[in-house]
Parts: sequence; C-alpha cells; structure tokens
Amino acid sequence: MLVDALILVLSWCSVCFADQVVVLEDIFRSLNYQNETPVNAMNVCGTWRGIRVECDSGNFTDCSLDGTLPESLPNLTNIDFFSVQSNKIHGTIPSAYSSLGLSLRTFIIGKNRVNGTIPESLSNWTNILTFQVNDNNLTGTMPSAFRRWKQIVDFGVSNNAMIGTLPSELSEWSSIVNFDVSSNRLSGTLPDEYRNFTTVNRFFVDDNYLSGTIPVNYSMMRAMIRFSVSDNTLNGTLPEQFSVWNVTSFEAESNQLTGTLPNEYSQWASIEIFSTQNNSLSGTLPRDFSNWTIIEHFSVKNNLITGVLPSTYADWSRVKYFGASNNLITGTLSEIY
Repeated sequence: MLVDALILVLSWCSVCFADQVVVLEDIFRSLNYQNETPVNAMNVCGTWRGIRVECDSGNFTDCSLDGTLPESLPNLTNIDFFSVQSNKIHGTIPSAYSSLGLSLRTFIIGKNRVNGTIPESLSNWTNILTFQVNDNNLTGTMPSAFRRWKQIVDFGVSNNAMIGTLPSELSEWSSIVNFDVSSNRLSGTLPDEYRNFTTVNRFFVDDNYLSGTIPVNYSMMRAMIRFSVSDNTLNGTLPEQFSVWNVTSFEAESNQLTGTLPNEYSQWASIEIFSTQNNSLSGTLPRDFSNWTIIEHFSVKNNLITGVLPSTYADWSRVKYFGASNNLITGTLSEIY
C-alpha cells in the first residue's frame, strides 16, 4: 500500500524554481519512483501517487522503491525532513549529504538494504533531531564526531552489522530520548559517561558483544522507562541504585551477571516486563516484588536462585508469563498460585 510518503522541502515559495524541478526529477529517477505525470514548476509542490511534496520536506515511506539514495538531494538547500523508510533502497549513504547540515532535522532510511558505512562527515548535521537508519546492512563504526549533534533526540542504528565500541563522546547529547544500537556487532564496555543521558527513556544496547559491568552511575538516567542490555557478555551485579528509575521494562537476560536480585527494585511501581534469565544470579526471590501489581512478563529462569517461590507473587493478577525453571528453588507450589 502506498501511503503519504514523500515530504520534500524545496523552498519557501508556493511555486518551486526550475532548478528544483530538475532536482525532484532526479530524485524520482534515483529512487525508481514511477510518476505518471511529468514534473513541472506548477505541480512539484503538491500531491503525487503515495507522496506528498511540500516546500520543506520529503517522505517516501513504504512506496516499494528499489533505487538508491539520490546524490542530488543536497541541492534542495532548505530540506528539513527526509524519509524513505520501508522500501528496498540499496547502495550507500552519499557523503555529499553532509552539506545538509544547516537545514536537516529528520533523516529516516530504516528498513531498506542500504550498505556501507555512516559517513563521518554527517557530523555537520548540527540541527539533526531524528536519525533512524535501523534495519539495513550498514557496517563500520559509530563516528565519535557525532558528538556535534547537540540537539539529537532520537538515534536508531539497530539491526545492522556495525562494529567497534560505543563512543564515550556521545555523552554530550544532552537531549537524547531514544538510544537504540541493538542487534549489531558492537564490543567494548558500556561508557560510564552515558550517565549524562539524563533525558533518555529508551536505552537499547541488547544483542551485541558488550562486556564489563553495568555502570552504577546509570542511575542518573532518571527518565528511564525501557532498559535492555540483554544478549551480551556483561558481568558483575545488578545495581541496586537503579531503584530510582520508574521503568516499565527491564531486560538483562543472557549475560554473565552474578549476585542477587536487588530488593530495592520492588519500588518499580510501573514495571510490566522483567527478565534476567540465563545468567548466574543467586540468592532468593525478593518477597517485596509482590508490589509489582501490573507485571505481565517475569522471567528469572536458568540461574542459581534458591529458596522458595514467595506466596505473595500470587497477587500478580495481570501476569501472562512466569518463568523460574532451572534454578535451585525448593519447596512445593502454593495452592494460591
């Protein structure tokens, strides 16, 4: 289905200039967009099949496009929004896009077949708010020069093949809300400097090759709502200081974590998903976790947990999945369950 997809910012006037008509023709050609009517100065800033073209943005979302990212895009000097998400776009991200630095605020090319590296020159995008390149075939490292993106709010590079470490320099992002680098090949440790992400509420680094401990200072991320570090090789303990969060989802499964489940987490009144399965956690199940009145998914299976199943967990009226198998839990299952 073709949906309101392209919003290309061309100029501030209602009738676009001749050179911008040429640019749009080239963009259509590059993306293999089959326009049925020739582009001219009177129709360029209007509605096309599955596309809306305005004077400051371009959105080609879900248009079955299979071309490449247009080299001529920077010729639209006032563009602030560009999206070709959910197509079959291939090729690389042109380094020439660095010249869009003063105008571009949203860049979305997720769910395509784009390959190559993310050009470091894109650090010129000092006004960028949203950068989504998830679900592609991108390789290379995350440029530390992106520290210049002082206004970035939404950063997503998940489901690619990126390598290297998480640049500590990105801790300068003072407005970041969504940080998603999951499902790549990133290594190294979680930078302690990311404690400065005080506005982040979604932090996903799962399914990588990260090692070391979970920094205690991440407790400074007071806006945290969803946190996932699953499927890495993290060790150490679960920081009890995270009790200051008000998370709905906490996932740290399939690591090498030790120690006990912090009783302090019982303060998470909004928790819905909690998974620490496939680790080496010991100790008993905290009775006070019964305070989690809206928990829906709870899994601590495949650990070294001892003791009994607290009867107070029977108060979890909304739970849909409960996993505690393959531990050292003893006793009988209460009839309350």
